[in-house]
Amino acid sequence: VEIQKDYFTQKTVYCEGALAFCNDSVQRLHEYDEISLHRFFITVMQNHNVQVAEERRLYPGRITLPNKTVYRKLNYDSTFDVLHRQCLNAEGGYLFLRREGGRNHIDWLAEMPYTCNQPVEFDLNRLALSARLDGSSICTCVLPLGEADEETGDALTVTSVNNGSDVIESEAVSVYGRITKAVTFSGVSNPVTLKQDGEEYLQSTQFADALIECSASELHWKNGNYEQFRVGQMVRCHSVPHLLDREFPLTRLSIRLDTAAKHITLGSAKLQSLTRIYKEEIQEGGNEEIEPVNG
Repeated sequence: VEIQKDYFTQKTVYCEGALAFCNDSVQRLHEYDEISLHRFFITVMQNHNVQVAEERRLYPGRITLPNKTVYRKLNYDSTFDVLHRQCLNAEGGYLFLRREGGRNHIDWLAEMPYTCNQPVEFDLNRLALSARLDGSSICTCVLPLGEADEETGDALTVTSVNNGSDVIESEAVSVYGRITKAVTFSGVSNPVTLKQDGEEYLQSTQFADALIECSASELHWKNGNYEQFRVGQMVRCHSVPHLLDREFPLTRLSIRLDTAAKHITLGSAKLQSLTRIYKEEIQEGGNEEIEPVNG
């Protein structure tokens, strides 16, 4: 889409992916009081396709998010903005493009479609790391609570299966000290299961909303058994000093041409309610009044 040339005639070239075609169409005013989520996505893409040439069309493909009846309102926004706000921000998931049968297809998937056996790991291939997360919710010890006893009303704990202690510690205690948080797991009545849930919370669940930016060397070039990093993979990030040990979606990747090191972004944004989305549209677009409806 843009080429810049300097004094020495060296060129800098900027390219856009096919998803940028969605900026070339407008979703005209229409209100859907009741429409299935899948049908809404298909309708939006059909509206786009009738406005652009064949090479800019994106044909709706696989949709793996649960279908449900929703309220939606189109208000002359670009197709890209509608997909971003009323699909991804409201419902989650990921958009993936694929070329098949001479056509561009767009899939809306609940999970990343690829896995990667190469981790981002402290003292292995990680060169730098920064994390954006809510420090007030991070803990190094968890006190898991299960279903309450019908007679005493006391919640189930892991004391019987955790060497007499009701608290599960992570290895990060040696670095950050004891930061304990009580977490309730509704419906759990087995202490073994409760302990497993507590351990999973320490290693993974509490980082569900984290956004990780890191630089890593590409181990694939030294060991062919490792898969290359690519956007759309689930990648394990393990770093004891940062309390991290879980899989994150790889959402952005850039490569340094001089060292071949890769700068990757792991994690995904929180979902927004349609109430918040419509409020933002009002603030950006004017004073039109829209009744807030939760998605």
